[in-house]
Amino acid sequence: MPAESVHTEWKSTFTTSKNQHFFVPASYYNKGGLEVLKTVNNVIQVLEWKENITLKNIELFRQEMNNLLNQDSQNLILNLAETTYINSAGLGIIAESVVQAKRNNKELVISNMEDSIKEIFSIVKFSSFMKLFEVEEEAIEYFQAIAHD
Repeated sequence: MPAESVHTEWKSTFTTSKNQHFFVPASYYNKGGLEVLKTVNNVIQVLEWKENITLKNIELFRQEMNNLLNQDSQNLILNLAETTYINSAGLGIIAESVVQAKRNNKELVISNMEDSIKEIFSIVKFSSFMKLFEVEEEAIEYFQAIAHD
């Protein structure tokens, strides 16, 4: 999305077919459309990262992950649907973010990985200490299920 000046707190609100409500803060549209932080059902925070994670954007990725971890929600999702490459620093940030979330009584899960990312995550054994989901909806359902236990 093109950068634009928005004066309202929320740029958009929409509901999926499964009655999940998404609120997208306007401030996230002003960064060139590379990432979107949204709230699902008022209890789940989702960071949609929309590009490869490379040396040129690693600091922005670190900042966005820290922002995600600093949200009030205990249920966090990193959606990598449009990411086909993650450098080693990015892998380190993801791993450290999962550990940091656990230290803060939160859970960070990963969704929507391309095959190339799944292969890397398998090699580094990410599934041994974090939950990985094929699609964001499965991650949302996971959090909804544990909330009802």
